[in-house]
Amino acid sequence: MNKLQSITTFECFPNEIIIECFEYFHGLEIFYSFDDLNSRFNKLIRTIQLNMNFEYVRKIIFDKFCQTMQSNPETKKQISSLKLSNKNTCGQIQHFLSLFSFNEFTSLRSLTLIEVEENNIDQLKTMLPLLSTSCLIHLIDSDSENHGEPLLLGTNIHKTCPSLPTFHCPLIFSMSCITHLTLGYCSCLDLSQLFRYLSMLRYVNVGYVSSNKSWTEYYTEFSNDRAVHLTQLILMNFSAGLTIFERLAKQIQNLNKLMIISNGCIDMFDASRWENLIVSSLPLLTIFKFEFNFKSKYDWIEKTMTVFTEKFEYFQTSFWREEHHWFTEFSCNSNRSILFYTIPYMSHVAFLNELPEKLNTFDHITELTVDLQHDMRKDEFYFENVRKLKLYTRKQDEIIIGIEESFQSLKMMINLSKLRYLHIIDCSTINFPIVLLNILKEASQLSSLKLYPKFLLLSFSNDELSKYLNSKIKELDLYLHSSSTLFTNDDITKTFCRIFSNLEQLSCKMEEQRYLIVLLNHLSKLSMAHVSFSNPDFLVSSKVPIDLQSFQKETSKINMLFRISHTECVDNTEYFSMFSQTIMLTIWIDNNI
Repeated sequence: MNKLQSITTFECFPNEIIIECFEYFHGLEIFYSFDDLNSRFNKLIRTIQLNMNFEYVRKIIFDKFCQTMQSNPETKKQISSLKLSNKNTCGQIQHFLSLFSFNEFTSLRSLTLIEVEENNIDQLKTMLPLLSTSCLIHLIDSDSENHGEPLLLGTNIHKTCPSLPTFHCPLIFSMSCITHLTLGYCSCLDLSQLFRYLSMLRYVNVGYVSSNKSWTEYYTEFSNDRAVHLTQLILMNFSAGLTIFERLAKQIQNLNKLMIISNGCIDMFDASRWENLIVSSLPLLTIFKFEFNFKSKYDWIEKTMTVFTEKFEYFQTSFWREEHHWFTEFSCNSNRSILFYTIPYMSHVAFLNELPEKLNTFDHITELTVDLQHDMRKDEFYFENVRKLKLYTRKQDEIIIGIEESFQSLKMMINLSKLRYLHIIDCSTINFPIVLLNILKEASQLSSLKLYPKFLLLSFSNDELSKYLNSKIKELDLYLHSSSTLFTNDDITKTFCRIFSNLEQLSCKMEEQRYLIVLLNHLSKLSMAHVSFSNPDFLVSSKVPIDLQSFQKETSKINMLFRISHTECVDNTEYFSMFSQTIMLTIWIDNNI
């Protein structure tokens, strides 16, 4: 048999296997790859369920699929999950709603809307109640603080709202049918009111629960109404202390799973109060996971250790270990952080020099922050599943560990093959280009990079590093609010375009419009750009860093959408107030691939 006869093409597989392969792809990937390829694939891709994710998608692909749905309405019935995003897309949700109504998607079981804007609310009020009762609705990163009225949904749809970063109660309170709710942020009082108004809640997850020195003034405003259906509560950063939680616990007496992380609240370490709280207010609690962290001052460390050692003993009584099987560990690391935590350690985010000394398994940690000057040769840690890595160095004269040793230690400690995002916080005391080059060589999946412009500029003179940046980095963040910009002259801007010719997403600060025009004309694969322009003299000068009329003229041949917003701030000093303005430009580009 010759070589040509032994080759099997994808088209040789039977339909059943091809359809099973399609289950591993997003709907856009399937249509972009197989639509109009031949009549067989055209028929196949119109018989399967589609998961459509428009987040971070190129405008040309979004437009093309919208045209497909308009020309072939049956395609809408194939869609089982749909994700739309306003993030860096200049109103993708509004554009979609101007073409389609959600009730046209009769097979829809999951709808995700990211960064819902005020102009979307009226349409959502009308459309969302028409969806099937089995459809899950997710609102992510909603710009809720700008909404003047709640999002009214008079239906019994099961809804989840993950990751609302800035919480505004009226947006959620009228959605009484919510059973699962995840918030990025809320206050203690907000949480109490949620338990009161959302009576059907079964699961609540809050990323940060804020405290305030004046909470005692509002203590009487906490509701006595109970969330009788709530069984799971996750508070990933509860800053209010045990006294406030004791008050909240009176509303959630049917809770059977509690996960809570607290930093700096010393009363959270009181095992006796927790025992009394659980017996009196949470009698059904069976799963209790916690991390209580407290950072001691230098001159208090010995006294603090004595106090906390005594506190820890109360977590070792029969109530904790025998009756409930809740086992805890006590750790005090070199950074003076005292930590009580249940086993297994539950956080997925970690700082290397603040990890518990007794912990030896880190498979659950996906985000890690590392000091490159920390002598990792002494550590016996290994992180198998890190996706996001943050690196920094301490500002010091003494170099504790060399660059080669530092990288080899990093390589021995982290499985770099799974790394996707690298954030360089500060590497001013090391040879940064060498560190970055070594990481790029090992991190086969790395495609996203965040760093300050001054560090990136150091990389331009390293040809080997430039080649790796060109082939790997698709997303680049140069700090929108950096005090400086990379683009200070034509040569640097042209070099940037050469090195990052495959760039798809860019966030950066600029001072002159002309450099942005160069990027838009030369970065042929750029799909999204988020650019800030500072304008410190806006009160006394008519000159602006970006002129709308000339910008439109110079980009007239580029098919794109853009938005401009302004933010003003006042920096008050003892003697005077300094006013400044930042202009934010978001661009969604329709570049052909």
